[in-house]
Amino acid sequence: MAGLLFALLLGFFPTVKPGFHLKITVPSGMPSLGSILQLEQMDTATAITAPNILFALTSLVVGTFFSGGWLATVFAALRGQELTSKELLEQSRYFFGRLLAARLLTLLVSLIGLLILAIIFWPLIFVLVVAMLIYTFFWELAIVCEDLSAAEGFTRGHQLLWANLGEVLGALLPIAVLCAMISVIANFMAQTPLGYVLLIPIWSYLGGILAVIVCDFYRGLTQRSTPAT
Repeated sequence: MAGLLFALLLGFFPTVKPGFHLKITVPSGMPSLGSILQLEQMDTATAITAPNILFALTSLVVGTFFSGGWLATVFAALRGQELTSKELLEQSRYFFGRLLAARLLTLLVSLIGLLILAIIFWPLIFVLVVAMLIYTFFWELAIVCEDLSAAEGFTRGHQLLWANLGEVLGALLPIAVLCAMISVIANFMAQTPLGYVLLIPIWSYLGGILAVIVCDFYRGLTQRSTPAT
């Protein structure tokens, strides 16, 4: 909703081009339509304009800020605790710098990897996308769940991922496939303003449920693993 309001303030409506669109994602944080929609304003092939750049940067910063508080709230609930709205904002500020560093580094590595694979062997792009998704959310979940620095979170996420690779793939690939199927329907709906607006509560609910499942899965792995040092 915040992204929609900001886009309207900039003088445009977030749009999805007509046609078939599929987007791969595994929800692990606060649900965002940008994670399942092929928005023109987030497409690098779209003409670079000031509103589009501002929209993309704002989406990244705002989404990252609230993801920390949202994840902290979910992990607190899984531990039987409850955070107030004030504590949510405090947690958002607390984790913001670390999560932003993780997302910017992931974005940089992804762009370089996509460029290399597009030149050498483009069918492997799908594998890279899935791998980066898994690495990114394990990285972010480690930072918030275990209160680690960006560097410690990457090491911890890497450790848990490779120590439980079979279980991770078995649990998360079905979710990725489900989200890809949802994204096809969502991108079709979002080709009209009414469909886009209707998607906000729908994906907030569905994406929230899936993200909680992923958080609970990660927490289960940490409880069976050696604590982060």
